[in-house]
Amino acid sequence: MLRTTSLDGVTVSYDRYGSGPPLLLVHGAFNDQCTNWELVKPMFEERFTVHAMARRGRGETDTSVGHELEDEGRDVVAVIRAIGKPVFLLGHSYGAHTALLAAHQAAPSVRKLVLYEVLRQCATITEGRRPGFKASPPNRDDFIKGIPASDPQRERRTTGLDGGRRHL
Repeated sequence: MLRTTSLDGVTVSYDRYGSGPPLLLVHGAFNDQCTNWELVKPMFEERFTVHAMARRGRGETDTSVGHELEDEGRDVVAVIRAIGKPVFLLGHSYGAHTALLAAHQAAPSVRKLVLYEVLRQCATITEGRRPGFKASPPNRDDFIKGIPASDPQRERRTTGLDGGRRHL
């Protein structure tokens, strides 16, 4: 298991397997980096170098008390930076919320963003607790602010962000 450190000093662990462009997987609340992806692992590892991160309190990632969604978003950013090149980012359930925050913070390092089974109720609760946080994802214009205009992949990376379906 590989490790990196988040901005707040938390050790974040992740498994790496497969071969190809980097794919970062962020699991949901009721699983871990192994069980959440066991059925799709064979397919993913044929096409990607998969980085399956363990969220706080799972795998070898530190447990913390009182952490918030934003802290876990920064954990995802730490793994993206440790990978060292633009990633495909896939978040499931609560992991989709952390992936969305990470993609917004590290936009130039995210080639494509896939959010699977996002819980609207969770986002609404978060919105009520955090002034300025909106449950709806950033629109295309918000997302591309973080991608340099000189990036030749800028348009391709943002195609479909206004409701079009995108696949890895």
